Amino acid sequence: MILLEPATLTLALAAQVVSLAWLHQQHPDPLLSGVMKALIMLILARLTLQPWVLQQYDTSLLSYGGCLLLVLIASRINHQDKLARWLEGASLHLLVLFLAMLLRYWLHDGALFVHHYSFTEAAFNTLIWGALGLVYYYRSGMAENTRRLCLFASRLLLLAAVLNYLLLLSWLNPLFNPQISLSSTPVFNGLLLAYAAPVLVFVLAARWYLQEYRTVFWGLAGVGSWIFVTLEVRHLWQGSLSTVLPMQSGELYSYSLVWLLMAASAMLLGSLRQWIRLYQTGMLLLLITIAKIFLIDMSDLTGLLRVASFMGLGLCLLGLAFMHQWLGVRRATVSQPADASTPTDP
Repeated sequence: MILLEPATLTLALAAQVVSLAWLHQQHPDPLLSGVMKALIMLILARLTLQPWVLQQYDTSLLSYGGCLLLVLIASRINHQDKLARWLEGASLHLLVLFLAMLLRYWLHDGALFVHHYSFTEAAFNTLIWGALGLVYYYRSGMAENTRRLCLFASRLLLLAAVLNYLLLLSWLNPLFNPQISLSSTPVFNGLLLAYAAPVLVFVLAARWYLQEYRTVFWGLAGVGSWIFVTLEVRHLWQGSLSTVLPMQSGELYSYSLVWLLMAASAMLLGSLRQWIRLYQTGMLLLLITIAKIFLIDMSDLTGLLRVASFMGLGLCLLGLAFMHQWLGVRRATVSQPADASTPTDP
């Protein structure tokens, strides 16, 4: 029977949520509220676990979008009730599922539950899960009864985003996986979505997420930026990513130049904003770059080219030293008036 089909049955359950929301708005009753919560938990469990646990693969995209719409309608009906917060949290969960299934529908020509996890899908999921994890954290600040649930959901989604990002760095990395192909267009290719967009999510989490996790997200943002720039340099020179392709001399020197600029920028910004961790990170990257230049870049140079390279590196380091000294004097000059304006104890 059509009523027993998974998609139709799930939509029918979601329609009952709207009916119960209207009844609860007319005649508030704790029993109706409890029934609605149980019904929504059943819907969330069916849509979340159905493809993998129940092994029912005929669920359509309409069931995910329809349930999302119906729960949103129920939350609007009870917008002045405490139950609205709970319904809005369920709507966020359904939004995550709907976006994930919409992505699968687009990537796999309507086959929602095909057993294949592609590079593009992983890149989108990292961005979707990370962004919605931050949304859940924002919702936890306005929630009362569901604060812990929202915080748990935000941690779970951000953890999934980080693990997915690590998957992109390892198994699904085009540098190591020859089955993954990228467009030859410089900069504007799959690397921008897979490795630059997550850095933005990590920076937002480092600025506004829970205090105990900010150092971790700053570290992920820094390492992710370095990886993205390095992969883009490789792609710019080779037109693709592969460990088989030989490295050219210009590519080798490009890494040193880009890393040197990143180190100088981190040290400059860290000094101006007095961010010690960022300054230390820039210093560490600078030391790595100098070691690479001495041990690798200059190993094949002879004669005047080696002399010129040493002179250029020395001038760059001298410029960084002067910049550090100037910033130190500038900070001391700025802090002196502030110290003079503060009243002293008699």
